[in-house]
Amino acid sequence: MTLPTANFRGRSLQSANLSEASLEGADFTEADLADGLLRDALLGGAVFDRALLEDTDLGGANLRFASFREGVLEGANLQAADLWGAKLIEADADKTDFRDAQLEEADFTRADAREADFRGAKLGLTDFRGADLRMSDFRGCVPRGAKFDGADLRRANL
Repeated sequence: MTLPTANFRGRSLQSANLSEASLEGADFTEADLADGLLRDALLGGAVFDRALLEDTDLGGANLRFASFREGVLEGANLQAADLWGAKLIEADADKTDFRDAQLEEADFTRADAREADFRGAKLGLTDFRGADLRMSDFRGCVPRGAKFDGADLRRANL
């Protein structure tokens, strides 16, 4: 399926299977994608601002420069996803799986990512300023130039 710049703003796509779809630049603002499958989808530059992505599988997806401002990603799978330059500002990413993800230059400013799994993720210049990262797991990460000013890292595994 190829739908570049498609508009799904405010739509209910709960449990939808969009795996391997090409939806670059699509607008998912305030959409409900909970429990969806978007594995290996091409979603570069897509907008997920204030969208519900709880327990959604985005493993291996291309999400370069995507925006998740104030989005709910709690329990989502983003393992091995490419989130280079993505904006997760004030996102709810509790218990989200970011293992082996490409997070270079991603912005998690003031995000809530308690108990998130960042093991093996690439964190070059990632911005975690003011984020809640309590009990998150960062083992195997090399946070070159990452910013943690004001972040809550209590009980995080570094």
